Amino acid sequence: MLDRRQLLSAGASAAALVLAPGAQAAAGESARLTAMLDTFFQEGLERQPENATELGLDKGANAALKARLEDVSAAGMAAERAANLSVIRRLKTFDRRKLAGMDAVNYDTVLYVAQATQPLLDLDLGGRDGFSPSCYVLSPITGAYQRMPNFLDEKHSIATAADAEAYLARLDGFATALDQNTDRFRHDAGKGVVPPDFLLDITLGQLAALRTTGDKSDLVKSLDRRARAKGLGEAYGAKAAQLYDAKVGPALDRQIAALKQARPGAVHDAGVWRFKDGPAFYAANLKYTTTTDMTPQEVHKLGLDQAQEYGARLDVLLRKQGLTQGAVGQRIQQLYKDPSYYFPWPIPKARRSTARGPGSSISTSRTRPSGRSGTCPRPSITRACRAISCRAAWRRKARASRCCARTCTFRPTAKDGRSMPSNWPRNSACTRTIRWARSAGARRRYSAPAAAWSTPACTPCIGAASGRSNI
Repeated sequence: MLDRRQLLSAGASAAALVLAPGAQAAAGESARLTAMLDTFFQEGLERQPENATELGLDKGANAALKARLEDVSAAGMAAERAANLSVIRRLKTFDRRKLAGMDAVNYDTVLYVAQATQPLLDLDLGGRDGFSPSCYVLSPITGAYQRMPNFLDEKHSIATAADAEAYLARLDGFATALDQNTDRFRHDAGKGVVPPDFLLDITLGQLAALRTTGDKSDLVKSLDRRARAKGLGEAYGAKAAQLYDAKVGPALDRQIAALKQARPGAVHDAGVWRFKDGPAFYAANLKYTTTTDMTPQEVHKLGLDQAQEYGARLDVLLRKQGLTQGAVGQRIQQLYKDPSYYFPWPIPKARRSTARGPGSSISTSRTRPSGRSGTCPRPSITRACRAISCRAAWRRKARASRCCARTCTFRPTAKDGRSMPSNWPRNSACTRTIRWARSAGARRRYSAPAAAWSTPACTPCIGAASGRSNI
């Protein structure tokens, strides 16, 4: 007698036999596309092993990837360009008309991303270590120096001796990546592509903060602490310290020297228009980042038009508040100085149900999963949003980076759940976090505009409460 599973299987096989030739061809194209996308994914993991760790896939058949880092040398960049062209070429072997549903969506998406990426790769400008395509291989938010300390501490798990050995291999690879970035920086500087003076100054400050001795380095302490916790002994910490002093430290020195050499010629203008390939890079990055077909000039005009429209609407609203003198921006600043828009901190019990301060928004977030990571923050985060804890968290990060930019990143939880998400929001929200942290002890007050934060803006407090460092 056939059981249910056998019956369903037989039915599916019978249905396949009576499919029209066109339907059979479509099914064949679907299976071929799925296999090809799986191949692309695996090839991507091979070229960028850190992604395997981020996704919790650096085990089993991919276990060797845990000891490797991406090749960011000139040869590595050339290989990335060739690989992307190969993706485009292989995708174009499909007959798009035979794809439907999610197959069509997946095909169009992967092909679009590859085609939008290729012009950026062809320009041979900048690096691959940033949050998004950047013409600067080294800056406050780009470069191996910026991402690797966080990655090794937060994403590279230590459970066995093999994991510790893989950490040492990656620490060695970090020194190599630093030199590769330095070579790339010199390559770009030879083409006139140098960050503006203020970005170079911040970058040099962050590199100087990372440059220490092996016994004091967080890169070493991370392995030593976790190896001891797993009963692996003291040897790994000692080996890491030796590696840092012998390779990582000198590589940082070479990178610092290269930036200092370029600093006298740096200008204050930040626009990429001053580079030979700057306009082309801007246009390609605009399309890659936003998917728009608008030209940079059209986007600029759109921004000016919207600013004029919003300014006119704000003018009406501000006049209703009795603010009639000065430019719109000046009148908005007056709102920040008006005591009626502040509430005391700590929040009085009578107002806690309506006040939207950081403590209340974080406390509420504990009842539902985070929209981006799928995991609930730890219950202790409410305590971390007290002024003293938030200020202490910022100070710990500031000591290691001298700027919030190095920690302004989002990293999701690995699929196997073994690593916590980390998220420092960018731009104004991050700035408000630091400004409040600096002044919390002095005035213990919170402005109404800043009180409208979304939950992720308080993630520095989450990091402090969980005992995890983003440095």
